[in-house]
Amino acid sequence: MSKPLRGIPRAFKNHKNPDGFAYRAYVVALKKRLPGLPTHAAPTLREAGLTVVDLTRARAELEELRARRGPGKRKGQERRVRAEQRKLRVQLLMLERRLEDLAARPTSGTGSDALDQMLEDLRHQTDGVKA
Repeated sequence: MSKPLRGIPRAFKNHKNPDGFAYRAYVVALKKRLPGLPTHAAPTLREAGLTVVDLTRARAELEELRARRGPGKRKGQERRVRAEQRKLRVQLLMLERRLEDLAARPTSGTGSDALDQMLEDLRHQTDGVKA
C-alpha cells in the first residue's frame, strides 16, 4: 500500500497571506474528504489548490471591474475574466476527479502504482485467452 499523504504540499514561498490561507483551507478540506490520497497525489493536490486561489483572484478582479464607473473596455474585460473563470472551474473539476480516482484506487507497496495497475489490467484481459 502506498503511503498516505500527510502534510500540505507547499505552493507559495509564504503561506501567511490571503492566497496562502485560501490554499490551505481548500487543501485541508479536500484531504478530509479524500483521506486515502497517496503521496504521489501531492502535485495534483497542489495544482487543485492553486486553481482555487486563481478562481478567488478572478472573482476579486471581476468585482473590481464591476465597481468601476464609466464606459470603455470594462465589458470586454468582464467577458475575459468570466471566460477565465469558466476554464478554471473545468480545470478544478478535472483535478478533483483525478484526486478522487487516486484516493479510491487500491495500491500496492511497490511504489510503481501505474505499472502495477497496467499489469493487473493485462492479467484480466488475458485470463480467458489460452496460449
